[in-house]
Amino acid sequence: MARKRKKQLQKQKALQARRKKNRPSARLAEAHAAVAEDTLVNALQLAQDALHGANDDQTIQRGRVLVAELHFRLAAEETSLQGRLNHLEQGEAVASQDRRFPYYRGLVLLVLQQPEAALQALVRAREIAPKNPETAMLIAFAQTQTDPTSVPEKAPETV
Repeated sequence: MARKRKKQLQKQKALQARRKKNRPSARLAEAHAAVAEDTLVNALQLAQDALHGANDDQTIQRGRVLVAELHFRLAAEETSLQGRLNHLEQGEAVASQDRRFPYYRGLVLLVLQQPEAALQALVRAREIAPKNPETAMLIAFAQTQTDPTSVPEKAPETV
């Protein structure tokens, strides 16, 4: 009888350990460990898994912050402009109020000679952070690229 009970307890503990490992908060912890080991692609996959499985506001928020940050870091490391653009777009999808994503997306689009799309991204960056002088300067540049005869709008005053 004691053997049977002991075996049942072992099975329950193993099941609990598997469930705990698959919890979104545990996945986020694994993702942070992967960041510390500088395996960003693995960390991104773990963080996305955690975000998709999360059902509480705190874990969702932590997951979004981590996924966005990882997309930003991967965009910075990416050598392909299209790959960089993909990471910036995916990061912006989870962190729509982070000015970095539309700002750097606008820069990449300018390099890719897509001034209309760059202008849209940069205007979005200005909506998020209206007092950023670099954004205003890039908007003016993008405007001249879309219509060389246009006069760029005056940059907003910064405090």
